[in-house]
Amino acid sequence: MVRRGLAYAADTILLGLVYIVFTEALDAAFGPLAVVSPEGDRLIATEAQPLRVAFTLAVILVIDAAYFAGSWALAGATPFQRLARIEVRPVEGPVAAVGESVVRLETGDALRRWAVMALLPLCAGLLGSSAALPLEPVAAFDAAWTLGLLVTVLLDGRRRGVHDRIAGSIVVARSAGAA
Repeated sequence: MVRRGLAYAADTILLGLVYIVFTEALDAAFGPLAVVSPEGDRLIATEAQPLRVAFTLAVILVIDAAYFAGSWALAGATPFQRLARIEVRPVEGPVAAVGESVVRLETGDALRRWAVMALLPLCAGLLGSSAALPLEPVAAFDAAWTLGLLVTVLLDGRRRGVHDRIAGSIVVARSAGAA
């Protein structure tokens, strides 16, 4: 359970850095979407730029889905899950023997798993960082969403969260011989 949480945190931090670089590049090219208030307590939208917010959201969603769902469908694990020696597999179906290649999620299942985990928090986070929504409720929503997923993992005897049950997946220790 700890390895799973640490791997997810590391994957999220890596992608967060990518998103910061991406949005800073957009800010440098087009100006910021929001600035900090003079009191330093909130973000203020600089001007309405709905097309830029939509473009930014679309790019971030594609990158995030490609990273997570793509990793699960192509390699059975994200880079940090591989380091943690865990993998995401279909809960039913063939099981790879030691030395065989990993049994991977179908692309649709991987996308469903990712969507339950990340779609709403990513959308809310971008709307908060662009000052379209207040940051405090966005942060509270993101924290509650993550906590809710964690609780569903902890309450399941096989450690399958709601995202795993919807996708038909399970997170397991990676076998020593898995590629």
